Amino acid sequence: MYLAILLITLVALSSCLSSTIMLNSMIAQPATASQFTTAKESSITLLLNNVKRYLPDASIVVGIITPNGTQVYGYGNISKANSTKVNGNTIFDTASITKTFTTTLLADMVKQGLVNLDDPIEKYLPATVKAPTYNRHKITLGNLATRTSGLPDFPAGWIRNHTYTTPGQLVDSAGL
Repeated sequence: MYLAILLITLVALSSCLSSTIMLNSMIAQPATASQFTTAKESSITLLLNNVKRYLPDASIVVGIITPNGTQVYGYGNISKANSTKVNGNTIFDTASITKTFTTTLLADMVKQGLVNLDDPIEKYLPATVKAPTYNRHKITLGNLATRTSGLPDFPAGWIRNHTYTTPGQLVDSAGL
């Protein structure tokens, strides 16, 4: 499973390199909305075609959020045993690979001055959410990034190697 996720990531990165260069050149120059849309769709098509070619049994969902709305593209099935097509509502067990992406994005946001590693997590949660503490200290973004928050790896009731197909099932398994 982890190898498949790593391979999808590598295919995605290598597939998008030429498209990223094309997108970057479009961004560097004043581009029309249609030129940007064409470049974006070419990138997505290239990515999905490479996944189909090199990882035909893999599944991938790509979401793009712009001021003009959200677009979701998908390829593949939920599993070999379940031929339901993946889409924007599909829940993936991405496991530890998300740590790399999340902390990279966090580092970039810190570099831009948008957040601080010492910020408590409740600063970014709705007021109705009571953030937990660890050893009577507020949990910070830095704690989350370095895995020193004291939060459990899995919610209570989580069944490992179980396929959760709806967000409601995830909430139910966590006892929320």
